[in-house]
Amino acid sequence: MTPLEHDCLRTIKRIMSRKDVPPSYREIGRAMGVESTSTISRLVLSLESQGKIRTSYGRTRSIELIAGPYDRAKLETLSSALLGDIRDHALSILADRLTRGEA
Repeated sequence: MTPLEHDCLRTIKRIMSRKDVPPSYREIGRAMGVESTSTISRLVLSLESQGKIRTSYGRTRSIELIAGPYDRAKLETLSSALLGDIRDHALSILADRLTRGEA
């Protein structure tokens, strides 16, 4: 990935973390200091061909971030930890109810 592509991806992530909608090419360009939407379009196409993002042809604001292997691993770790906490809490409640004779 070129430095400009990396900057573009980082910019897209930053904008998407602050807004509920994907950024327009003009917003990306403005944030990067690039006036040409054609340049942004080429960068977005390149990021899409690398599997970093996904877009829907003909739709505006259709950029979707694709989770990489690191993101998936982090998500699985967080999910496992959360499920473990839920299980532990449920067992604690059940044990408490059993000792009271409520279950």
